[in-house]
Amino acid sequence: MGAIKDIETCFNYCAREAGYFSSNEQRWITKILKLKDQHPGLVTILKMPEDNDGVIYAKMPVTFFRLQGPAKFSEETIQASRARLEEIRSKKRAEGAG
Repeated sequence: MGAIKDIETCFNYCAREAGYFSSNEQRWITKILKLKDQHPGLVTILKMPEDNDGVIYAKMPVTFFRLQGPAKFSEETIQASRARLEEIRSKKRAEGAG
């Protein structure tokens, strides 16, 4: 069995203007690089993952960092999603059988 990779993501700030973000998780690395492309004047990549043992280190406005709770869906929305998923699965099964 392979070794388990430690993952770490951190956001630090001391002042309200800027914070420092670091992560070795690919999803966050991709997100930070996209933010840099979209907001080149606001996001500064201080260290790229390939130069920092796989960890990205960036400076960005504190307003870019926010926590969100899980999405809440009504029972009707959940049922409609289930029905769509079942329809897609049924079509795939029918295509595979034919």
